[in-house]
Amino acid sequence: MHAMFDSAALIQRRLFGSFVGALVSCCPHAYADNFPERPVRIVVANPPGGTADLVGRMIAKKLSEMWKQTAVVDNRAGGAGVIGTDLVAKATPNGYTLLVSAPGPITTGTLLQEKLPYDVVKDLTPITLLAFTPSVLLVHPTVPAKSVAELIALAKSKPGKLNYASSGQGNPSHLQGAMLARFAGIDIVHIPYKGGGIALADILGGHVEIFFNAIPAMLPSVQANRLRALAVTSPRRFAGLPDVPTMTEAGFPQIGSTVWYGALAPPKLPATLLKTLHTEFVGALAAPDLRDALVSGGSDIVGNSPQQFAEFLKKETESARELLKLSGAKRDF
Repeated sequence: MHAMFDSAALIQRRLFGSFVGALVSCCPHAYADNFPERPVRIVVANPPGGTADLVGRMIAKKLSEMWKQTAVVDNRAGGAGVIGTDLVAKATPNGYTLLVSAPGPITTGTLLQEKLPYDVVKDLTPITLLAFTPSVLLVHPTVPAKSVAELIALAKSKPGKLNYASSGQGNPSHLQGAMLARFAGIDIVHIPYKGGGIALADILGGHVEIFFNAIPAMLPSVQANRLRALAVTSPRRFAGLPDVPTMTEAGFPQIGSTVWYGALAPPKLPATLLKTLHTEFVGALAAPDLRDALVSGGSDIVGNSPQQFAEFLKKETESARELLKLSGAKRDF
């Protein structure tokens, strides 16, 4: 009788454990109040070394400190950001797989893709817009141009001979280069890379001559005189590069755009968990050390609501559609 009772109790415990496991699997919000109970993966759909990776790592470090739990960046590059983004779009909505993204796989780049494996609106949950960052127009030091005007003159003297790098099809660096080519009337060749870090390595090596990219990841190379900055895309000069003019000053106000970075989650994220994640990300942005690091790198911090970020993405996609028409950028693969 005692043995039978023990067996019945054991079966009951196992059934209860299975029920709880199923509950947590089906209803991720069941443990939202204790989130996170294990390491959190923050996917960056770019290789290491670019600005998206830099922002993702800064956010992950601060969240790890706040949570007393590891938040680790997982670089999943490929397909102009589509591979990493699709991974998050198909992940379990329990908060343990998140995305820090630049515009490419969310807005601008999606318009150049023939078919995406995810629907940005249905398959991703906006958490918050993290920051805006201006770009900088860079050339390798061997390029005999010390201003935008000199670069244009050089390109006109050598049509089709100068290459400009981008961090992928449809990314801001692609569109900015295409707009420079169109509005300056020059023939420069687009060389798309899997991310800003790889493109940076190639321009540092002298394999490409021109590169537009967000300031934070480029700043150390400019300050070390390994790259020459010709102009920034911000409305005003960047305090960290006070002698570098704006694109407007250089005669190209059309290229006065900034790059955004945002945090997103898988679809069908429970409202309680979304609220928790939003509070944590905004709290990280408010931390003085992270704020100072982002601002000193040229970023403007945002931290808006999920609803505001969702509305921003809708408007940004429409703006990107017009920008693609204006730039004349085409799919190169």
